[in-house]
Amino acid sequence: RRFAPGFELYSARTLLAKDFDGTLEALAKLGYREVEGSDLFGRTPAEAQRRFASLGLAAPAWHCFLDPENGAALVHHPPAIFQPCRL
Repeated sequence: RRFAPGFELYSARTLLAKDFDGTLEALAKLGYREVEGSDLFGRTPAEAQRRFASLGLAAPAWHCFLDPENGAALVHHPPAIFQPCRL
């Protein structure tokens, strides 16, 4: 199996907020193939998924937030964002 390097998008949140597409392009050019995120910066899940796919990026994991009232996970981005890992 080949190693597929991944990147946690939260660590580049300031850059993503300023230039979402350019930041993703730079990550893809650096050789990253998977991303984990927590914000879509104004895009719909479908828009983000299309952008990831166009750059050869997969999003096999995404942050979700817990509801402190009942402990249930509140997923803010539907499963349409997720793509299978590429090995």
